[in-house]
Amino acid sequence: MSGDPERELRMELMSAQIEQTRLNIDKMRQEMRLETRKIIWQTVASLAAAATAGAAIFGLILRLTGKL
Repeated sequence: MSGDPERELRMELMSAQIEQTRLNIDKMRQEMRLETRKIIWQTVASLAAAATAGAAIFGLILRLTGKL
């Protein structure tokens, strides 16, 4: 096809932009998965810290009341 060279260049540019958009979407999806995992691990760590603090306070209360 020996069409209009300007038209062919525009089509190549559009194809490149579409491919770049696909790559960006894939990257965003991967980042979202990683962010979800990060939030889950932060929640687990926070719950563990809260449980540890609660146990320490409970132990302190028992010690102060003489029951431990």
